[in-house]
Amino acid sequence: MYSLDVTTLYTKVPLDETIQISLDSRLYYLPDPPQLPRSALQNLLGFATKKSHFIFDGQYIDQIDGVAKGSPLGPVLANIFMCHFDEKFLMNSRFSPSLWFRYVDDTFTICDSEDNANEFLSFLLNSRHDSIKFTIEFEEDNKIQFLDILVKRCPDNTFSTSVYWKKAFTGLYSKWDSFTLRKYTIDLIRTVTYRCFRICSSPSLLQVAIK
Repeated sequence: MYSLDVTTLYTKVPLDETIQISLDSRLYYLPDPPQLPRSALQNLLGFATKKSHFIFDGQYIDQIDGVAKGSPLGPVLANIFMCHFDEKFLMNSRFSPSLWFRYVDDTFTICDSEDNANEFLSFLLNSRHDSIKFTIEFEEDNKIQFLDILVKRCPDNTFSTSVYWKKAFTGLYSKWDSFTLRKYTIDLIRTVTYRCFRICSSPSLLQVAIK
């Protein structure tokens, strides 16, 4: 098992290319395509992404490439580009790993050896696009962390999953007596509990997660 992560994906998304991908193979091929003319939507997407002004070190700066973190369009465009990357370079490749689960810029995958994984990283992933570079992390003691999940490879070739807590995690989301509407605090408890039930693959792991 190993995980892959795209280095600073949001600031590396090639805007012109991604907008063109959105128009060519996504938006206007939907059953209910946009009513706007293609050229008008292209100009609007360019305006919404390339006209982001901000101040750094006392200077006004325009972000002309990459998507701004916090922008509503950021995750959408980043995922569109990564879907295109998957389809173009991975789906029809004989070097593709046996398992490939991606969430935006994080990927969980399985390969038969570390050597093959490193070769896959160097020659199939990091050599395909100038903007996109992946880093790799291998399992240790048959365990690997992926997002907020700890995946363990069992002796019988099955997998178990449990909640992964970062070392900096304090266990505190919001104090019960904080100046917050009570319904938000209760909903937070429900959300965290639901997350544990969804992630943990067995009752014993669920008990550990809740504790």
